[in-house]
Amino acid sequence: MVKLPKELQQNKKGPGPSRINKKCSVEECGEIAIRSLSKQKWESYAERANLKLKKSKDRNFYLCKVHYKAANKYRKSAEKLTRKNIFTENTRYGIATKKKAISPWDK
Repeated sequence: MVKLPKELQQNKKGPGPSRINKKCSVEECGEIAIRSLSKQKWESYAERANLKLKKSKDRNFYLCKVHYKAANKYRKSAEKLTRKNIFTENTRYGIATKKKAISPWDK
């Protein structure tokens, strides 16, 4: 069974009482929020995407589909820069394997 993203899932019950009133936390946006994100982890990505968040004392903020896509773009680019390089100096041809890589010229 394939698991769909939250915005594509269809709940038979519909949104719960706490989700009904949740709007996007970006100023001048009144769309319904599809994601609840931690301020501690995601606020920097939202700022880089030029999203001006409404001030609140909550630990989370909410984003609609369009604004989440913009913030997630910056999160992914930041993770690419900090990801460890999986290739080591001793591998040949950029292929990291447990066995020694053999070139066609070694035969």
